[in-house]
Amino acid sequence: RGTGTCVGGFIALCERRGYGFELGIAAGAAPSGPVENDAYEFMVAAIMDLAPPRGCTDAGPAWRHGHEDLR
Repeated sequence: RGTGTCVGGFIALCERRGYGFELGIAAGAAPSGPVENDAYEFMVAAIMDLAPPRGCTDAGPAWRHGHEDLR
């Protein structure tokens, strides 16, 4: 909250609208920097653990900038 970051903005928006908020993972890296495959798989798993089942009407924001050089 109050961090001036994208995650902080998601929290503020959810609170203003009365939505629940669950953060699966927040991570950062150097722009266009390499990402180890194990790290990528860990992050995807953390996100998917919170993903609603198919057919559910829940929604969630995702912010991603740049691309990964997977290694």
